[in-house]
Amino acid sequence: MCFAGHLSCLGRGEAEELVRRLGGRVASSKDSGVTLVVRGEPPTGTREVPPKALTRAARRDVPVLSEREFCRRAGIPSVDELRARYHPLSEILQRYPLLRPDRIRYLETWGLLRASHTTRTERWYAFDGLALLASLHTRLAEGVSFRAVVREVVAERQGQLSLSFGTRTPGATVLAFRLPSGTGEAERFFREASELEREPGRESAAADAYEMALRHDPDLVPALINLANLHYLRGEAERARELYRRAERLGGDEFFQISFNLGNLAYDEERYERARLLYRRALLLEPSYGDAHLYLALTLEKLGCSREARPHWRAYRELDPAGEWVRLAREMERVE
Repeated sequence: MCFAGHLSCLGRGEAEELVRRLGGRVASSKDSGVTLVVRGEPPTGTREVPPKALTRAARRDVPVLSEREFCRRAGIPSVDELRARYHPLSEILQRYPLLRPDRIRYLETWGLLRASHTTRTERWYAFDGLALLASLHTRLAEGVSFRAVVREVVAERQGQLSLSFGTRTPGATVLAFRLPSGTGEAERFFREASELEREPGRESAAADAYEMALRHDPDLVPALINLANLHYLRGEAERARELYRRAERLGGDEFFQISFNLGNLAYDEERYERARLLYRRALLLEPSYGDAHLYLALTLEKLGCSREARPHWRAYRELDPAGEWVRLAREMERVE
């Protein structure tokens, strides 16, 4: 086989090595033994004159594969597949002109930014990278120096500030439930637990009180939810999931908090399809909850569904105009 034109996904040497590993042989287009031609795809926005190899292939009735089909058969992502999941650096630089190539290299050199995939002609960044770059550009546009912006990024990393649920503050991580007043023993222990939760360092005592509430009423869904939250915040994901599931069986159609918090667990575990389903379920039960729109938008970005995420970025911004991630939401709404 032979290659015609410029390849976008692989360098010519890489492509030839791949063919050899798959048991093929790379030849000149003039070789009469050529039985297959792969046509490269020129970079977006460029025009390429058809290579002579294609003319020869047509005369000999030799099959011609697109680079996309070659990638599919070889088991490597094509440009179209990469575009569905990632954001190319060339487009990022067009959109954010203050982020020059030398600044991108600096961020990568110091481990503050990492391309998710690199091809012969492009570097591709996942949503986390795009969000970081959008935020940096906003700060640069405000007149903050590049060095100062980098210091901010380093400080955030050292303080473990992140969009990951596990590193957020407890109030932003999970949804707790407040029980109406009641006179039973279960309600009394529930109220005691709720008060203990408000006191720093009393989480274990609060968990014990929720356990007592559940001894008196094993079907008290709010106690199950709040106890699950405490286990989740202590990093005990399996115990939290068990309690959320138990609450779901008892009252899953009434409490959107269950689906939302289960969505958080799925997101933390990078099970984004599952998280998408759970956040959507939470929004069916409570369409006006801004954080569910935010985290669904984040999940969709992780899945490469930026267009689908935009209405949720907008909903979050409108429902929670003073929210922590409003600036990011505004930036992401504008990303094509």
